[in-house]
Amino acid sequence: MNLRRPQQEKGQKSEDVEINFLQLLNPDNCLFLTDTDEFLGETLLITAFLTDEDKNKSAAELRLLADACLTAFLPVDGSLPPFNRSGSLIGSQIFEYGLNDLPNYHHILVWLFANSDAEKKILDEYYNQLIDLFFFRNKVISAFKDSRKIYQKIKDCYTKIEEEIQILQNLGHNPRLSNDDLDKLQIKIKSLPQLALEYENLLRYLAEFKNTIYINGHTYKSRLEEIQSLLPDENLEFLEYFYQKNYPYFQEQIKVDLGYFQNGSSLLDKAIASIRGIVEIERSRLARDQAELAEKEHRAREQAAALVRTAKEQADQQLQNSITSIGTGIAAGSFIASSSGLITIPWRMPGDKDASNYPHPLIISLVLSTVIGFAVWWGCKTWLAKNK
Repeated sequence: MNLRRPQQEKGQKSEDVEINFLQLLNPDNCLFLTDTDEFLGETLLITAFLTDEDKNKSAAELRLLADACLTAFLPVDGSLPPFNRSGSLIGSQIFEYGLNDLPNYHHILVWLFANSDAEKKILDEYYNQLIDLFFFRNKVISAFKDSRKIYQKIKDCYTKIEEEIQILQNLGHNPRLSNDDLDKLQIKIKSLPQLALEYENLLRYLAEFKNTIYINGHTYKSRLEEIQSLLPDENLEFLEYFYQKNYPYFQEQIKVDLGYFQNGSSLLDKAIASIRGIVEIERSRLARDQAELAEKEHRAREQAAALVRTAKEQADQQLQNSITSIGTGIAAGSFIASSSGLITIPWRMPGDKDASNYPHPLIISLVLSTVIGFAVWWGCKTWLAKNK
């Protein structure tokens, strides 16, 4: 869009105007478009013919005049974009603003015509070529601006990677990990690949911006060469500066960023492999420890069972001895009771006149009972031993 004051009115040269006339071209700052993700940017070219008294001013004085033009063009409360550089284009001074403030970038050129050649050649004859040149220039700068947003995301992601590596290093100082620690590592095995994928995508986006800058930078150069071929006698150094200085800087900056952050992917791969190795080793150790603990518990249970059996056997033996003693006592008592009737049988001691020829019946009963009892005990013992 080209807004201008006609150079002639009613067939006569228009009268000179004051600089504040530029305020009328930008009411409410309407020419500064809102920056969005789809917006490639804009170039505002402010042109003015110098008066005869201004044509003899120095470059520094013309810079002040350009600043005044820009101040008048902007809103009263607006800040002046930072000055970038100045030069000569087709015999007239041109001043560039805005490139040094990329986050709030607005490309503004103030071109002060000392003669009508610049306007005739550029704004009348080769205007479309100039628009194409600014278009590809803005595509390069827009891609670099977007790359700075991706750069910040990559930086944040890289910080997360370093934090994860630090956690692993801290775990490495712990000779024995608990099951809770291993469970946390298992979670990291699942989450880190997602972080790795996000990181790889961000690096790919950054590389794509590098390619976008490369393509549009070379297109800018080709358009500039076309203009140069149409104006072989003109010095286009001011327009060449962007391709020779700014464009290589953008390319080199992204190249450095990619080189710096490229090792983040290998760090993540190593971290994932390390976690898997740690988990496998610690799981094996815990399984071995659990097996040893189970074996110890088994031996302890066997020892306890053996003690119980021994105690039971001793109790059984004591019970058996008690039963035997009681049985013996009862048997002895029964035997005495059954033999007590023999006590009253008459018997004469040896040497008496009527001495008996055999021992007293009670003695005979006791001896026979003892012999028979012993024989029965021996027989039972032998039989039980064989059938045990």
